Order: sequence, then structure tokens, then C-alpha cells
Amino acid sequence: MPAPSDHPWFRAHPVSHENIVWHWEQATPDEIAQGMRWYADAHHVATAIANGDAHLGAGMLAIYSPQQGWIGNVLRACLVWFSVVALS
Repeated sequence: MPAPSDHPWFRAHPVSHENIVWHWEQATPDEIAQGMRWYADAHHVATAIANGDAHLGAGMLAIYSPQQGWIGNVLRACLVWFSVVALS
């Protein structure tokens, strides 16, 4: 099986810590502050979605992550949890 680094996209966009540092340096103070509290905020959302079970709430959010943006994930996870009906 070929290594992921052999994929054409990764050859055109090599992974590098310099890229992460560059993006951090481009961020505004507000963006940095928002990023620093994202995980705590997401934990609170996950806990609220599943009536206190952060692990289950995080799983509900993760199910929809590839198809939706953050708000879409939150809304779908809430709808599924409270209606007990899976949404596609």
C-alpha cells in the first residue's frame, strides 16, 4: 500500500510544522482567543446535547462532521438526540 505522502495532493502540499506556525502567526488576537476556547465550548455543547453525557454528545457531533459545518453538526445532533431518528 502506498504511503499517504505519495498521494499527489500531499506532494503538492507537503505537511510541515512551518505551515502550522505560519497560519498561527497570521491569526488575529480574536481568532486566537476563539480557537483557544473552542474545545471547552465544544465540550459544553456535547454535554448539553446528550443530557450530561459529553462522550455520547461528542459522538453525536462526530457522526455528521464530514457532511456539515459546525452549526449544521450541532443542529443535526440535537435533532437526532431529541427525536431519536437518524437523519441522512
